Amino acid sequence: MKQKTKKRPQIISVAIALACLICLILVIDFVVRTVTRANVTYVVSEGTFSTDTNNGIPEATDKPTEAKDNKKDNETVATTKNDDPNYDTITLSDSDLHNGSLVMVSNTCPYSGKTDFTDFSTLSDTSLKPRSESLTFQTEMRNPLINLFDAYQASQGTVNLQIHSTSVTNTDSDSLYTNVLAERSSGYTFDIGLITSTGEVVAYLTKRNEWMVANCWYYGFILRYPDDKTSITGVDYMPHHFRYVYTGTRADRKRALEKEDMERLMKELPKQIHQGREELQRTRAYFFLMFMLRGMPFVDLAYLKKQDIVGNVLTYRRRKTGRLLTVTLLPETMKLIKKYMNTDSASPYLFPILTGGESTEATYREYQIALRNFNYQLLLLKQVLALTSDLSSYTARHTWATMAYYCEIHPGIISEAMGHSSIIVTETYLKPFKNKKIDEANVTILSSLKRNYVCGK
Repeated sequence: MKQKTKKRPQIISVAIALACLICLILVIDFVVRTVTRANVTYVVSEGTFSTDTNNGIPEATDKPTEAKDNKKDNETVATTKNDDPNYDTITLSDSDLHNGSLVMVSNTCPYSGKTDFTDFSTLSDTSLKPRSESLTFQTEMRNPLINLFDAYQASQGTVNLQIHSTSVTNTDSDSLYTNVLAERSSGYTFDIGLITSTGEVVAYLTKRNEWMVANCWYYGFILRYPDDKTSITGVDYMPHHFRYVYTGTRADRKRALEKEDMERLMKELPKQIHQGREELQRTRAYFFLMFMLRGMPFVDLAYLKKQDIVGNVLTYRRRKTGRLLTVTLLPETMKLIKKYMNTDSASPYLFPILTGGESTEATYREYQIALRNFNYQLLLLKQVLALTSDLSSYTARHTWATMAYYCEIHPGIISEAMGHSSIIVTETYLKPFKNKKIDEANVTILSSLKRNYVCGK
């Protein structure tokens, strides 16, 4: 009996200790799960595009992944619905896929679509440097190709790239590349060579042009065979080979605010809004700053440095085109900047949007999170103010361009003010509004006659 009496307290102590250990494990597990769920909320998955656009095209993206297409040839392709107002939904039929820039071409599936080809003979005054003026390509690729190389020249200060081949199969003696690709016959591709300081042209075989890879999508091109997609494409890495895949933008879609919505946005937030009011006010301020700074994209606003402002002059370089822009700051703009500028003396950034180094992966992710939050806050603003127009990170840019156009400012000046690589880009902004102005002009003309015109006579 004595032995049993002594063992009982020991058993109870062990049981209590075990119970405490189990409770501790459960608590740790709960904390870990909670933190993990919170972090997942802010993860930007590979292959997703940001919601901001420069010129109607996404400003910055995650690296897009190439998905395997399991669609049968006779199926109609329809994109999934996306409620984000920053995205266009494009529906493609079977015939579209067989006769357009998205046509799939391989050695087992030769190109059989249209051959509306042109050459470089009329493009001598551009930044394009072809190996031969007789090289041919699809006519619809002409302007995007010019814009791409104009932007490259603006960013790099020179053009050290040669368009070595387009629709040819690269079997001639002067070829830099020996690989024969069936898709070259489509006229939707081009291969680049590097022009050295001595004027010699050498091949891109093991390295790639980082600027082209990072920015070509903006003009409708992709690096067709990246090094991490060989298992999907079935073709070895080709850092020199680019493909045109642009499907066009909807020029009939209005992305600018109507006058009434702009006036509502300019007013103070309703007093009954308390939760998140400070963040909504900051979002509203950023929107107006982007508008006041000639339609500045959110990515450029986020990366602005304190040193970019000298006196009342802001000088910065556009991140997408590399163009250097100078803006004289009006008193209203300066007042808004001072109110919301970064108070951290150790930070180089003008606004408290980013914290990391300029070219780090962490900062890139931080920007993506900030962009998504900015668009979310704009959505809340739309709801709070009962706006009829969609509100997104590029609305300020389109609104500025549209208002400038209605103020009879020449599109060329608008293009320069916004840092577009070409006036062609600006025209995509203004096309729907040009049509509206033409219709208004027609109404004005006809109104002067209708008093004297009687229907039926």
